[in-house]
Amino acid sequence: MPKPIIVHFIGTGAAAPFNDKLFPCIALRYDNYLILFDVGEGCQFGLFRKKIHPVKSHLIVLISHFHADHTVGLVGLLHTLKISGKGDVITIIGPNGLREFIQNIKEVFLLSKTPYKLALIEIDTSNIRMGETIIIYEEMNFVVKAFKTIHDVPSIGYIFEERRIVKFNAKKAEMLGIPRTSIRRKLLEGKEIKLSDGRIIRPEDVIEIMPGRKIVYTGDTRPLYECIPILKNADLLIHDATFLRKHDIERAEKRYHSTIEEAIEIAKKANARILALVHISPRYRREEIREAVQKMLDKIIEKGEVPPKIILPEDGESLVI
Repeated sequence: MPKPIIVHFIGTGAAAPFNDKLFPCIALRYDNYLILFDVGEGCQFGLFRKKIHPVKSHLIVLISHFHADHTVGLVGLLHTLKISGKGDVITIIGPNGLREFIQNIKEVFLLSKTPYKLALIEIDTSNIRMGETIIIYEEMNFVVKAFKTIHDVPSIGYIFEERRIVKFNAKKAEMLGIPRTSIRRKLLEGKEIKLSDGRIIRPEDVIEIMPGRKIVYTGDTRPLYECIPILKNADLLIHDATFLRKHDIERAEKRYHSTIEEAIEIAKKANARILALVHISPRYRREEIREAVQKMLDKIIEKGEVPPKIILPEDGESLVI
């Protein structure tokens, strides 16, 4: 079985806490890695309530942009990690201005001397063409990619992409009479083998190759129609859905956010399996939101198309991918 990917919706609010939601922070757990998509105010409380321990994890922080509702929690988090004695490397990735932003935090909040080291990766958004991705972080089992988004400041979306999973079917190997020796390793290396009775066994006879899982986080953005090819077949698309089209399309365009309807349209075109709508404005009642979602689903189904599964996560909810 592949390692589980657990996505924790720590904070799903937008701009101001008028609906008692925490500010944006999505935590992804994979093996010993903890990847935070944005670090809004109060994110630490959400992490600790879920018994997620950044001190014990290989921590990667992905900042979509530097608006306060997406970044203020970073100060408190870095302070907690300092007094907790976290001693390894913390990787922080973000758009233009990241190094200056972190330097100001270190100076103002007395975080220059810490037991941990910060590895900063600043992405120049002017070097990324719309609809393209760049690999910004790699490990043996996964990569993190960045793509340019459409907001009123330099902004980046992120893709967590698991490398393809190669699985040896031991049960089938036993049925074929393949001995439990180093000969099995050759099959994993993509080489044919010849058994003692003369039979030729090819790798595809016992090796299963499964595509890796894919999680996309947009941050704040207008709908990314040019990015649909790079969002294709996401297992989970976490998309800005600040406004409702019937009320506030002009406001969405002015403030560079997406509507709920636009987010659903993007997810459908990209064939996303699950769409999580986040950053929804507190001005809307829950019933209004559900009604807008259902209307979009009905329209998609009427056309004979398959809609994505749509979720409206609450703070503290988790999803296993």
